[in-house]
Amino acid sequence: MEVTFIDQETCNIESLPYFFTFLSVPNFEFNGIYFNNTLAVDAQFVLHNNNQKPLTYAVFDLSGKQLVSEESNKPQIIISAQNWKHGIYFCRVVTPEGSMNFKLLR
Repeated sequence: MEVTFIDQETCNIESLPYFFTFLSVPNFEFNGIYFNNTLAVDAQFVLHNNNQKPLTYAVFDLSGKQLVSEESNKPQIIISAQNWKHGIYFCRVVTPEGSMNFKLLR
């Protein structure tokens, strides 16, 4: 790549190509609540609630816009990301025992 600055010398920048075949973030469990995969599979995420305790979850994009929010005590909660752009999202899960934020990748 060649870069030209106004009234300055031109410089050349060389770099090797890098390829990422898999991008995800570590899976964490919070009181029996976890995502099996934090990378969207078939444009959806599966939130597992092993103890089937009541919880509230909300998903936000990087600008802080809330995309979805719901209460549930189901053992598996399907969160559809079909209409979301590819990128990083945050899921906040709140239970009577506390709360945790999960990073999700679409």
